[in-house]
Amino acid sequence: MLIPCKYAYASDFHQGFAIVRTENQYTFILKNGLTINLESYQYLEPFNEGLALFKKDDKYGYLDINGNEIIANRFGMAMSFEGDYAVIRNGMLSGFIDRSGKA
Repeated sequence: MLIPCKYAYASDFHQGFAIVRTENQYTFILKNGLTINLESYQYLEPFNEGLALFKKDDKYGYLDINGNEIIANRFGMAMSFEGDYAVIRNGMLSGFIDRSGKA
């Protein structure tokens, strides 16, 4: 299926999703061209371990494959999950969170 060329950027599909950018906002689309949620983000990473890192309002959080923000955007810096944990930082404090968002 062809997706109309209406995006400033489009990634390759990874696990059924592609990241697209319109102006300075990012979102996910499916192979049929539909978005998985109506939110737009400052930054997105592909799904990894079932979760995708996003940035909104200058803070990072995590989406599930349904587009739900399951870990709120509350981190100053964050990395994708590897296994059951992800590296996060707030101010001068760094650490790990689990899939529920607990440190």
